[in-house]
Amino acid sequence: MSDELVKSGVTAFAPPPSPTYRYVISCKADQICISLEDQKSKKQWRTGYLTENAYLTSPNRIGNAVMTDYVSVNPVFNLETSSDCRIVNHSELITEKTRRKLTSVDDSLQLELSVKINVRQSTWAAKFVFDLDPISLERIDVLEAKFRDMEDELTAAKKLIEEEKSRKMVYLEACSKNVEKLNVAGQLLWDPIETDEFELSDDGSEVRFLVAGWYTMSLMVFLTPQAEGANIELQKNGKRLESSAVPYNCARNASASIGWNAHFNTNDKLSVIATSSPQRVGADITVARIGN
Repeated sequence: MSDELVKSGVTAFAPPPSPTYRYVISCKADQICISLEDQKSKKQWRTGYLTENAYLTSPNRIGNAVMTDYVSVNPVFNLETSSDCRIVNHSELITEKTRRKLTSVDDSLQLELSVKINVRQSTWAAKFVFDLDPISLERIDVLEAKFRDMEDELTAAKKLIEEEKSRKMVYLEACSKNVEKLNVAGQLLWDPIETDEFELSDDGSEVRFLVAGWYTMSLMVFLTPQAEGANIELQKNGKRLESSAVPYNCARNASASIGWNAHFNTNDKLSVIATSSPQRVGADITVARIGN
C-alpha cells in the first residue's frame, strides 16, 4: 500500500477574471511536492519534492506536527471561505485569516501562504513560501490536460442535473382506461403518461417511480351500476397499502376514494386493483412528492 498522501482540485488566487489553476499537493517519504496548472493556457509549474528544511523555519513551524499534518490541514488551496478553525497538535489554525498570494517571477511562480496560529494564549503569523518552476510540456501532455478539464466539466454538469432534478416538483396525474371488463387480476389500466419521473409497465397496469421519496396519493375510482359490490385496493409492489369498499349500488353509479402517503424507492411500482370483477371501471389518480 502506498504511503503517499495526495490532495487535488481547482482553485484561484484572485477574483474573476483571474486565472484558475488545477493543483496537486503530494506528500511522500517526508517530502512535499506542489504542482499548478493554468486551466486556460495549460502551462504547468512544480516545486519538485521538498524536504521540511525547504519551507519550514523556526517562525512557521507548528510544534510536534509532521509532514502530513501540513498537507492535510493546509488551507492554501481551499476555495471556500471558512469561518471555523482547524486543530493540529493543539495548535489552532484560523482559516478565515489565511492569506494566499501567487506571484509571477520571470517564468516561475512564487506561492505565499500567511496564516494566524493560536497556541494556548499566544497568536503569531506563520508564512510559508514555495517556488514553482515551469515544466516543459509535450503536445500529448496538453491534450491530457484538456481531457481532464472535460471530465471535470462533465462531472460538474452531472452534479448540477442531479441537484436540479432533486429540486424539481415530482407530480403525476393519470387516468385509467374505462374498459368493459377488467383482466383476471382486476388491475386498472392507465392511459399513457408523459413524464420523466414516472413510467408505465408494458401492459399499463403499474406506475413505476423513477425518483425516490415520500409521496402523497389521491385516488378516485368511478363505477357504473354493478350486479354486486366491489373492493378497491391501492398496492405498492403488489402489496396492499389501503383499500375502500364499494357497496352494492343497485341502479346508481358509485365511486370510491383513497388517500395515502408512502415512501417509494426508485423502480417501486404502484397499482390499483378492483376485486369482484366490476364492469366499466374508470379512475383518476394524483401523485405528488412531498419535499425534496
